Amino acid sequence: MRRVPILAGVAAGAVGAVAWAARSPGAAQVWEAASTGVAPGRVGSRLNSLGNGPTYRAFADVLDVRPEDELLDVACGWGEFLVTYAAGAGRVVGVDLDSTKVGLARERLAERIAEGTAEVVEADAAQLPWPDDSFTAVTCMDAFPNFPAGEAGLAEFFRVLRPGGRALISFAAERLPEGVESRPARGIASTYTAISEEAARCMTESAGFDPVTVSWVPITGGRVVRALYGLARMVEIDIVIGLKPSGADGAA
Repeated sequence: MRRVPILAGVAAGAVGAVAWAARSPGAAQVWEAASTGVAPGRVGSRLNSLGNGPTYRAFADVLDVRPEDELLDVACGWGEFLVTYAAGAGRVVGVDLDSTKVGLARERLAERIAEGTAEVVEADAAQLPWPDDSFTAVTCMDAFPNFPAGEAGLAEFFRVLRPGGRALISFAAERLPEGVESRPARGIASTYTAISEEAARCMTESAGFDPVTVSWVPITGGRVVRALYGLARMVEIDIVIGLKPSGADGAA
């Protein structure tokens, strides 16, 4: 029963430390790691999961996982979404570039891996090691803006999906003024390029997905979690949903 208040206390301490840490030498690298979901080790992964709870819940609600689903989570980290939010899928697969995170995800999914209903692989999202038409759903949360080759990643998502399959991706898109496709943006400790909803939609359509819709989900959760998102000026989560047309092959 003490676990929730303890975790909340840890997160509250992290929020309170941000203002100080932002001014400390070398602290930017630490907060950049936390804000992009790559904080190290088991403790860092737990904090990532706490902070990313609103994103996981939003994706789970939109995905509406089914027993017949074979789900690939790209940039899966230590497997929180697969373990906690997608347990109802018939098969779950994770891929991540970080070998430590892959090891932790394999540990958490050990029972399902032994049963043959789960797999976790260390690989690049731009070169997924599965054949065409392997999955019914692909998810990618809190990572796509950091991909060096986003178009290649989208092409791979499309390729490994079966016809009729769905991809759910967060682009960290923003509701920019009409005619503005992107702008520099500031996260907790790093800068990135925020793109418009229309630009995210066009990128997804160019990969072959049709139709493409965008869902905006308000940030939910306790005050600590909302404060963490508020530091990055986020009040909504964008979920771009692309369907692979029936009859489409593995190439966009």
